[in-house]
Amino acid sequence: MKQAPRTIFLSLLCAFLLGVPLVLEAEDFVKSIDDLDTLDRKAARGDNEALFNLAIRYANGEGLEKDPEKATQLLLQAADQGYVHAQLLLARLNKSRGEEEGALYWLKRAADQDDLNAQTDLGAHYFEKQDYDNAFKWLYRAARKGHPEAQYGVGILYREGWGVGKNPREAKRWIKQAAMQGNAKAQLQYGGMILDESSKPSQSEAGMVEVDAQAIKWIQKAAAQGLPEAQQVLENLGQSPE
Repeated sequence: MKQAPRTIFLSLLCAFLLGVPLVLEAEDFVKSIDDLDTLDRKAARGDNEALFNLAIRYANGEGLEKDPEKATQLLLQAADQGYVHAQLLLARLNKSRGEEEGALYWLKRAADQDDLNAQTDLGAHYFEKQDYDNAFKWLYRAARKGHPEAQYGVGILYREGWGVGKNPREAKRWIKQAAMQGNAKAQLQYGGMILDESSKPSQSEAGMVEVDAQAIKWIQKAAAQGLPEAQQVLENLGQSPE
């Protein structure tokens, strides 16, 4: 997965662009170590990273007065020039405001640049719209390059036969990959798949105990991340979260 240099979590952004609070999952974005004067000079030359970081500072009031309008202007300039981090942030800001057309426009531009987060978000958008062909197309592009949320989504689509032929083996393979990367929902699903296997008539009693222990281990991993569904499953099974 491509990673941006000198990254920080988006959760640190805490920006209120156009008065709309960000309610987004944490993602890595470029964080400049330049001072404001240097950022100003670079931004004046059209440097995308500088434009993006200056926008964040105006949004947060970091070292200067908060100016949401200026922040948005700079963000749009960087996005229009093809800066994928600005495009993805604009897409999510538009989505948080319910502006679906704008969100989809920027998501597509970022996804076309092979940004895995944008491809995953775009796949999720189509999934929500029950356009499973496009959901599979975009989620698979990100999943095969290692994006755990996309891998989980591909697994679900294979499991249900949505946008692709139903294939339990492929479903398990993709969900396992996501689980191994720490995706809590995938860990719960994978544990459930293993439990289903233990109930097969061909399974010996000793084999059932071993398989059940493996399944519970994965469900406990999901519960340890605070996934309520996993915690409930453990409670139903009479197991502790650990």
